[in-house]
Amino acid sequence: MGPDEWFELEPIDNERLSVVRKQFHQALQNVSAVGRKFLPESSRDENAILYWVPQFWRLAGKWIGASKTFRSSISFSDQSIHIVDREMSSLASFGFEGKTHNQVMVWLEEQIKRFELSSSELTMSLPYELPPYPTQKGKPFENIDPETALILGAHFHNCHYVLSDLRSKYEGASEIRLWPHHFDLAISILVKDSGDYETSTYVSAGLSPGDQYYDQPYFYVNSWPYADESKLQGFSGIGAWHTDDWLGAVVMAEELWRIANQENIVKIFYQEGIDQLINVLLD
Repeated sequence: MGPDEWFELEPIDNERLSVVRKQFHQALQNVSAVGRKFLPESSRDENAILYWVPQFWRLAGKWIGASKTFRSSISFSDQSIHIVDREMSSLASFGFEGKTHNQVMVWLEEQIKRFELSSSELTMSLPYELPPYPTQKGKPFENIDPETALILGAHFHNCHYVLSDLRSKYEGASEIRLWPHHFDLAISILVKDSGDYETSTYVSAGLSPGDQYYDQPYFYVNSWPYADESKLQGFSGIGAWHTDDWLGAVVMAEELWRIANQENIVKIFYQEGIDQLINVLLD
């Protein structure tokens, strides 16, 4: 599982993957809370975003400057929350299997005190609603199968690996980042700049580990505002347009199982989807 290679996707029980995905989505809120509370307030919750760290298979928050610079992260390889320094040395870690949200937060508060920050500033008050889950009502995180957690991480890893190369082809492409609200890792490409984020035009490409639309991971391309559906074409390989509530193109993880050249297929899907949407939006 090197940082610079595609991890081959093989068949897996989507129900088991869904259980692990939902728990990681809940657990990473503890990680994103650190940046949200100890960095300057941002109107779009940008200080709560996470980044994939391919060397360690972790999603990590932004760096926090304190008595010692640190960042928090969540690991798919050992199902733990980590605090690391600038040298990426782990200062502390906490396995969240069998623990509650509150226990994770208390542990984080204890670590933050070491950096001369006020732990009272750290809360789980979110600027959005998450899908209901037992851990929100005090139930512990459980049934986090280690092998399944690695496979979930592999989807993020593959997305990051492909987008790392792809984003260099587009001027105005953002960092590869994960928004904790929807748990999707993506880049955003500025197509038309109005001078205001809310009214500018963007195309995004990324990965969702699963949601209310598809209970499995899927690679996607979409835009804001939505493109004219009637002007969109099909794909040379796999890929289809999603039109329920939002407009974009998707490739399900299970479509890639047992297919050779998975990496190349996803690259072509992203390239064709991005270019189609940009062309339609600029028409």
